[in-house]
Amino acid sequence: FFSGLASGARVLDIGTGNGAITLIARRTAEGLGRSLEIHGTDLARINPGRDVQGGAQLFAGITFHPNVPAEDLPFEAASFDAVSGQYALEYTDTERSLAQVMRVLKPGRDAQFVMHHANSILVERAHASLRQSDIVLKDTKIYRKLGRFLEIDSRATAAAKRAWEQLSAAISVLREARRTDADRRVIDVTLDAVPKLLELRGRLAPAALAREIESVEGDLRHTVRRLNDLITVAVTETAMEECAQRAGAHGFIDVAYQPLLHAQRALVGWQFRLHKP
Repeated sequence: FFSGLASGARVLDIGTGNGAITLIARRTAEGLGRSLEIHGTDLARINPGRDVQGGAQLFAGITFHPNVPAEDLPFEAASFDAVSGQYALEYTDTERSLAQVMRVLKPGRDAQFVMHHANSILVERAHASLRQSDIVLKDTKIYRKLGRFLEIDSRATAAAKRAWEQLSAAISVLREARRTDADRRVIDVTLDAVPKLLELRGRLAPAALAREIESVEGDLRHTVRRLNDLITVAVTETAMEECAQRAGAHGFIDVAYQPLLHAQRALVGWQFRLHKP
């Protein structure tokens, strides 16, 4: 998609996150001896130059626009030669976002998006990760048990012994789940985190250690919300056809979509291509 752009073309990547697609655009152009003017927008308060390791150098010359909804782009009409987005459009009000893409795209130019597919390997893995998260957060409640044990472990009491036994039992449950589940990343991370948190005893004050545990558990809960969002927005073939019809109603022509495969076998999304006459 980017290799067809002439030097000096203006590119807009919506829902850019940490700017991965903007880098693909720039590196593609550089490989062809061209240069592009590249912009990335996101509803979140993004700052890839600061938040990505080596970002200041990686993203030099790329302009990011944080806190910008795709449904209300702050750019002049017909000001971009190409619009892109990876796992972005489906998270928005597509009706309004498509209208904005039509507005900012120059006549005769294209937009291309990759969207989550309801049957993709990403959705499959999201369901697997959610099942594991339930074991961690709901079935074993291991972080709560860890916090309880660390709160009372300095006391040689029956309660401290019970707390350790409960924590050990939770670890055993997770180890068994890891043994039987082929996709076990969440459990692997948890089983790695628990001993590291235990090692912080004596090095951190109790309140600081409790905050550390809360932070680790909070990160997992944030992941759960993100995975649920992914599953919710993933697009079925029927919904994809409806999206294509909406694009046509906004004036796009040559609207096309097809399943997108990684390494010719793993379904990773929909490829959605639009042309502004």
